[in-house]
Amino acid sequence: MITFLDRIALSSASANIMDDLHISISQWGWILGMFTIAYAAFEIPTGWLGDKFGGKKILIRVVLWWSLFTILTGFANGFLMLLLVRFLFGMGEAGPYEVDALMAAGLILFILTLFVNAIADVLVSKFGGKGK
Repeated sequence: MITFLDRIALSSASANIMDDLHISISQWGWILGMFTIAYAAFEIPTGWLGDKFGGKKILIRVVLWWSLFTILTGFANGFLMLLLVRFLFGMGEAGPYEVDALMAAGLILFILTLFVNAIADVLVSKFGGKGK
């Protein structure tokens, strides 16, 4: 949700940013597109890192990266710097959906295991477990 709000906030402020930094509509398109290109390019590698190192570590990295580049967006002083910041922003923000899915799958398996164990306990206590 927060990663989505970031994109909406930037679009809402686009007129002011373009005016302050003297950015044309064409350049603004490149800035928005650069985020999308980086996000798409790093989505799968970040998901792989989530598999390798665990979802919590990767989500922490995503949040820290997102926080840093939210701050750096405010320090951009022109087209090239904002273009670079948005590329790095997209690179760092990629992957939370895959990592969330990985963590959700683990949670679902845990819940299913508890459920199956509870059913097994009921069946064993009701019918016995000595192979009658």
